[in-house]
Parts: sequence; structure tokens; C-alpha cells
Amino acid sequence: MKKYTEALNLTFDPFEPAANSKEFFAGGNRQQLLDQLIEHSLYSQSMMAVTGCLGCGKTMLANTFCQSFGDEAVCVMVPATLFMNKSQFLEKLAEQIPVHLSDEESDSAVISIQSYAAQLDLEAKSLMIVIGDAHELSIDVLNLATSLIANSASGIHILLLGEKQLVSMLQNAVSAEAGQLVVDFEMSELGGEDTVEYVKFKLAEAGFAGELPISGSELGNIHNSANGIPGTINALIANTLESSSLELPASENLPAFVSSGNRYWAIAAVLVVILVTVFVVLDPDPRIEQQQAIATSERPIDIPLAAQSSEEINSGDEGNSAQVESEEPPFTAILETEEAVVDNSETSNAVIPDPEPVEELTPVVESSVANVAAVEAAAEAELPEVEISEFEQSLLEIPGSAYTVQIMGSHSETNVQRFVEDELPSNERGYFETRFQDKPWFVVVLGRFENRADATKAIEDLPASLQSLQPWIRTIADIQSDIRELNSIN
Repeated sequence: MKKYTEALNLTFDPFEPAANSKEFFAGGNRQQLLDQLIEHSLYSQSMMAVTGCLGCGKTMLANTFCQSFGDEAVCVMVPATLFMNKSQFLEKLAEQIPVHLSDEESDSAVISIQSYAAQLDLEAKSLMIVIGDAHELSIDVLNLATSLIANSASGIHILLLGEKQLVSMLQNAVSAEAGQLVVDFEMSELGGEDTVEYVKFKLAEAGFAGELPISGSELGNIHNSANGIPGTINALIANTLESSSLELPASENLPAFVSSGNRYWAIAAVLVVILVTVFVVLDPDPRIEQQQAIATSERPIDIPLAAQSSEEINSGDEGNSAQVESEEPPFTAILETEEAVVDNSETSNAVIPDPEPVEELTPVVESSVANVAAVEAAAEAELPEVEISEFEQSLLEIPGSAYTVQIMGSHSETNVQRFVEDELPSNERGYFETRFQDKPWFVVVLGRFENRADATKAIEDLPASLQSLQPWIRTIADIQSDIRELNSIN
């Protein structure tokens, strides 16, 4: 462990290359990029490519991307190796999904992966394939990836992470038609202010809460030298902090709570403890012992030697007692304010009055319980009836023999609301709430049709982006049943 981790009281070295961040750094447009990737995964069949230089944070972005879906997706991460071919790629993929894959027939491998994705689709889950260092892949793997997307009728999503040459590789490897399915993003370097926030973020992860232990000019030099690349910033910050901690004298390499001006408070605290010990142990006031007897339980307590009367102590050492009694302890005023408590009893064996009989308190307790029960009953009586949305109410008013088209479903109501507003035509669109796997499930539907043929024609007229979500026809009666079951409506 390096010196600066001890000097700053860090729980771990946050700038070590192998250190795993617990949180995602959202600065430098990282959060915006993450949101865009999630949105494309939810609403399109595009293959996503994120490019950036080595050390810019692509791995952390990929981990956070997978974690954001939780139980709604199966995320498979495949780290590419130099010139990884199709056989090696399928072998790595087969280690993480329950599918036997072979490169002998590409079509067979594609069908097997798509069949697995279709099984997940029935469970309302997606298959996320994340490939790191994708610029190392061979052309045949890139063609395989585009085939999975282009011919898929299920929720398969592919995220490629690599250096900047990945974009040109994709342009040369795939056909013009398949290239339209690729959406590329660039992960930029950090700006000057982002670098400052990044260093604060990394230190805070390791438990550091003070001011930055590095000057602004040093941070500026580090930012310029690293060109805003987080991985390089980590290495330069670690070297700077280590050099600063090694230059400090031994007396200054102390924990934060005893460093600088805090050392004087520590010394003062030690002196206070010594003074209190002298006054309490060497010359205890008998009134303190009387208060202790009153405050303790009825069991007899053996008074130690140090708690005997001042006369017994004085008889052993008159010189010392005279010297102590000549100086008034600093907390005498506090003891005098407590004499009223001690004067209620002439000895330390004062008896505490017995509490009131429990029987006399029973009516009060019963009354309190009755009041609480009355309040709870009133609260339950005032609970409002379950409210449903206007769109759900309109679905209940349609004849059950009618049809609609279900577009998609999600556990996230926010995502569904945004999808309805941005992606669907304005007429007769909306969503209703039901339950799936004992969790809220929000289902998007579009249109109202008198017969199945009209609903089928409506699906054929949808744009390709919506048809890729595999919409299907449902009866209004079926949807009404879901709404009534959830809301207990007759």
C-alpha cells in the first residue's frame, strides 16, 4: 500500500489501475452517453459502438450499462483478443449462455442464439452482448454480429467498445444495408473542470472528505499532461500524492485527526483528562457518592476505597488533603446546583419512593389503545378508492370484442411514458398497468379496431422501428380483465 493512502486515511487506493470503482462517474457527458445507450437498447434494434482512447472509462461504462437493466436482461460480456476469429468468439459466448455454438455453419449459430433470445423474450428479458476491445475482432465476427441484429425477431442488443479505428472497421466490414443498423458514439476526454470533479469523486469513494490534498496548479498540469484521459490522470495523481507524502517529516505523516492544528486539540484533551482524574480520584466529593446511590438500583453497592469520606483520606495524608482542599475544583458550581437533589436524603442510603401501582395506570393505557384504534379505523375509512388513468378508463369503456395492438412492455413507467410521447402517433395511444413476475408492468398499446384484420393491417403500416419490437394483437376484453384484476374493479 502506498504512503498517501495512510496519510489521507483512505480505505483503499482509488487511483490504482486495478481498483474497481463502486460508483459510476457521471461527469464529462458520461451520464448522457449512458442514457443514450439505454434508450437505443429499449427502443431500437441497432448495434451500438462506443469508441474512445485507452483509459477513457469504456469498461466502467459497460459495467454500469449492464447493471442498469437488472433482472430485465441477460448481459454477456466478451473481451476480444487480437484478431479474435468467429470460432473463438462463439466459444467465449457459449461459456455464458446455455447454447451449443459452433462455427461450422454460421447460419446454425445465428439461429441458436436467436432461439435463446426468443426464450428470454417470453420472460420479458433481453439478451445484451457486450464486446470489449472490439477493434481487435476479425471481419467475420463483425459480420456475425450484424447478422444477429439484422435477422433477429427477438430482443438481441449488441454493444461494441473499442478504440477509434472501430468505426472505420465497421464501415469496411459490413454491407451498406447492414451499416444502417450501426449507431456509433464517441467517449470524449475530460475537460479541466471535469478533471477536478473526477479527482474529488475518486477520493470520496475511498472515504476522503477533506479539501483536495493537491493544489490547483498541480491539477492543471496533470490535466494537460494526461490530455483529460481518466486512466492517465489516475497514474499522475498517484505519483504526485506519493511524492508529497514521502517529502513530509515523520511527525506530519499522521492521521488527519492529529495532524496540523488538530494536534493542539488532542494535547488539550489529554490535559483535561489528567486534571479530571486528579480531582475525581484523589479528592472525591461525598455528595457525588450520595447522588450515585440515589441514581442506582436498590441493590447494595460496595463503595471502593477511592469513594470513602474525605476525613478518612485526610487522615492518611493530611498534607496532600490540605493542598487539594485549598484549590476549588473547576466543576464546583455544577455540584452546587445538584445539592437540592442530595439534601432530600441525609445519607447515601436514601430510599426511592415506590412507583404508583400498575392497576392505576391500566385505564390510561386502555384509553390510549382505544384512541389509537379509533384513529387507525378513521384513517382506513378515509383511504381514497383506487384511481386509474384516463386512458385505462377509456379502455374499460370500449366493447370487449374490439382489438388493439400491444407494442411493448417494461417495468419502468418513466421509459414507457417517454416512449409513448416520442415514438407513437398521437391518436389512440397509451399504456396500462398490470403485474409481471410480481412487479409493476406497464404495457403500451396502440389503436382500437373492430376486427383482427384491421389490427393486422395497422401492424403492417407501422414504421420499421416499431415493427422491430414485434407488436402483436390483443382483445380489449383481455386487457380489461388485467385492469380490473389489478384495481379490483367490477
